[in-house]
Amino acid sequence: MTSLRFLFLLFFGPHLSSLVDICTATILLLPTKRRLGEQASKYHERTSGSCTDVAGFSLIGTSEDCEEGAGVLGWSDTSATTVSHDGNTNDVHPYHPRGCFFATTATSLYFNTKTSSTTACSSTLKCICKLTCPAGTYQDQTGQTTCKPCEAGKFSPFGKSTCEYEATTCPKGTFASGTAACTSCIAGKYNDAIGKTAETDCKTCLGSTTADQSDCLQKNVYAERSSGFCTDGDGSYIGTKEDCSEGAGVLGFSDTTVKIVSDSRYPRGCLDFYGIKGEGYLFFNTDTSTTACGPGQPCLCKLICQAGTYQDQTGQSACKPCEAGKFSPFGKSTCEYEATTCPKGTYASGTAACTSCAAGKYNDVIGKTAETDCKSCPNGGYHDLIGQISDSNCKTCESGKEPTGDQKACVIIGEQPVTYFYLHKESCNQVLNGKRTDEKAPTFGEKYLKGGSYIGTKEECEEAAGVLGWSDTTADTVSYDSGGLNGEPIVGSHGCYEDSDGNLKFNTDTSSMGGCTSGFSYKCLCKLTCQAGTYQDQTGQTTCNSCETGQYQNQVEQSSCKDDCGAGSYITADKGDCSVCNSGQYQNEDGQSSCKPVTTPTTTTTTAAVATLAPAPTRSSLGTESSATMIQIATTSAVIFFIATAATMF
Repeated sequence: MTSLRFLFLLFFGPHLSSLVDICTATILLLPTKRRLGEQASKYHERTSGSCTDVAGFSLIGTSEDCEEGAGVLGWSDTSATTVSHDGNTNDVHPYHPRGCFFATTATSLYFNTKTSSTTACSSTLKCICKLTCPAGTYQDQTGQTTCKPCEAGKFSPFGKSTCEYEATTCPKGTFASGTAACTSCIAGKYNDAIGKTAETDCKTCLGSTTADQSDCLQKNVYAERSSGFCTDGDGSYIGTKEDCSEGAGVLGFSDTTVKIVSDSRYPRGCLDFYGIKGEGYLFFNTDTSTTACGPGQPCLCKLICQAGTYQDQTGQSACKPCEAGKFSPFGKSTCEYEATTCPKGTYASGTAACTSCAAGKYNDVIGKTAETDCKSCPNGGYHDLIGQISDSNCKTCESGKEPTGDQKACVIIGEQPVTYFYLHKESCNQVLNGKRTDEKAPTFGEKYLKGGSYIGTKEECEEAAGVLGWSDTTADTVSYDSGGLNGEPIVGSHGCYEDSDGNLKFNTDTSSMGGCTSGFSYKCLCKLTCQAGTYQDQTGQTTCNSCETGQYQNQVEQSSCKDDCGAGSYITADKGDCSVCNSGQYQNEDGQSSCKPVTTPTTTTTTAAVATLAPAPTRSSLGTESSATMIQIATTSAVIFFIATAATMF
């Protein structure tokens, strides 16, 4: 290796500066980052008609693509101004084409969001159009105006940069067609298998398909919420004003005319402002608001059918159970599976459910029938999503972190995941008798846990409520000092708590000394730091685990216990330390919970090693250095002390 370094420096040393310049220039010439396999951007200038007049060409959909296209075509202005002009004579600018265009008179680049505009491209309003390669073709270079055909025996779906498929490997959502095309299933149909070779392999979807037509989703099911968020529990947000109007009709609203707003004061998605059916206003809020649903502005949400249920009709307010012998994963419009055919990422559970593998697990085989068939991520990986179908989906923790024991998240190496508990009395950092937690370690429940602390963020408050299974997992942020002034509660801890009405609160006033009390039905949510002698390596837990027999832990907030308490020492009763045997005692075994007393031998030849007078090293430190140790030797006549030099320990 040394000789190779010498040769490299000999030949290239004088030219390293030039090599760096070359590498830098190469990096600057690399194309814009895109998803793996996605075709390189192809932009085309058009001075007549519309982008959609030619097959394969389409309007540019974002200002970012507009600016990229202008750069590819070498236009002078590459910073797009967003406008919204529909081309009618009442508009201030009635003659702007839709999409991306360059006004030569103003030498300016524009992105027009009004897709209803009918103004044509021209020599003074030059449009930029985007070419999407049809199935059976590809483009792997930027700034091109045509696509290349796949070579013989190779196939591609639309919009790709390579022809990486064969007739028997076309991806889900497509089927092999002709000599090179992985053709997409038509609207309303889907294909959930790889390598299909006929259009008849595309199945009819009674609900809606995924964007890539690889799966069939349930029909719309609607529900109303007057607290929390649509995403709490089994719900999701309504995504279009059309679904908002349909949902209002399903739920019996007399007014189904939707008014579009964009306001962070209202909940996102579909809501009934004023909360009076037929007398309020039906809003579709496009703002990604974090405002919760409430009695005065209830939300209209979509309900996701759980595993073992389905919905094949639109405009419903509940899901149907699968018939006997049929199974379904969550969010489906049919019960098309049996216990032995549940798809990858799931396993058959109960009488009808294809249950998703938990986060941190995956299943890459069809027809599994037990939760134990879900495999853990290999090689120290983790995953925070359910229903994974391959170990390739597992993630790697960043440097300095490791997966939790259940492989659902990452934590700093050696540290415990966040653990929560609740109290009915006193405060998160106190115990029942009023002593501080560092003086007494009570039991879990109505008493208090040593190591308790307040929850510091609204997000942790909501996570804790979910871990403990509370009904309200959406915290209202308040600021109460517990003094009972101006209508504030007389009792109210700072941090996270549930009030007497069952509402989750996060009190930002850290000066509040109000406790949690069963008399006022206040329950505090607290964080728990595992103390010496305990550990926790799983997410979503409410207690710490005691170290197992033969192990100890002398630090707090740890994810495991130590097993290096060697001979000459013992593990304390609380498993919080590994201590040296007292004088007159000995221990010749590892990982023991006590030391043995030295007794007078019955023969003159027996000896017994007893406690060292200097601190005994743990097994992990043995063999690292020589040490002088005072050893006691018991004989039949007397106890003799001498110095023994341990020059070769192990």
